[in-house]
Amino acid sequence: MSRRRSDDEWAARARSFGAVARDYDRARPSYPEALADDVVAALPGPEILEVGAGTGKASLLFAVRPVALTCLEPDAGMAEVLRENAAPFPNVEIVVSAFEDWQPAKLYDGIIAAQSWHWTAPEHRYHKAAEALRVGGKLALFWNGSRWDETPQASLIDDVYRRHGIKRDDRPGRSKDRSDWPRDELEKLSSFADVEVRTYFSAQTYTAQEWCDYAASTSEHLILDPPRNAALLADLRRAIERSGGMVELARRCDLFLATRQPDR
Repeated sequence: MSRRRSDDEWAARARSFGAVARDYDRARPSYPEALADDVVAALPGPEILEVGAGTGKASLLFAVRPVALTCLEPDAGMAEVLRENAAPFPNVEIVVSAFEDWQPAKLYDGIIAAQSWHWTAPEHRYHKAAEALRVGGKLALFWNGSRWDETPQASLIDDVYRRHGIKRDDRPGRSKDRSDWPRDELEKLSSFADVEVRTYFSAQTYTAQEWCDYAASTSEHLILDPPRNAALLADLRRAIERSGGMVELARRCDLFLATRQPDR
């Protein structure tokens, strides 16, 4: 999840979601209910700041719980869909801003970031988080990921990308230990301690079209030129349909929790 590509490509990926915000909202999975319960139970109070809320895939999970949620989302297109999704929840406030540009007017009991912390600026993010959290508050960072070694169609999907000359970020193969980052960064900070990693396992079945819709919502597809992306998705759909028409994806969600410490 750490920055592996050039800064230009990384910036292009970060800006790629707004144009397909509704497709993103339809195709992307949510997060485990147990994770939201665990995070809320760990907080010293109800005030939560969400960084990079997107269209609200995690926001709505927390909004139904007894919290007050402030959602930061830098992309206006994503924020528009988020605002529609969060309309039934008076405990949700939406602010169109990047985390780096935003100034807290109060201290929060928790900061959450779902599938978004790697898009924030490394040189600012932890200082900004410490600035916004009260002592004893929790920083909760979490990501969905694939357990490719337990997904039967992994090799088939990998072959399609290989034919199109694309090396995938989440390449099928043996699942790696994902606990190194951001844990390694958190453990070096004096402003945070008691770093804990929790993992939640699940599985989801996709039709060929649903899988292609999901793939199309990822940044590695969104930065491709349209003809190349369309050819890749068509090939991917054909390959899945020929192998039975379904993808049975084993998924994991990793949660990184850290506690705000007093300033020294």
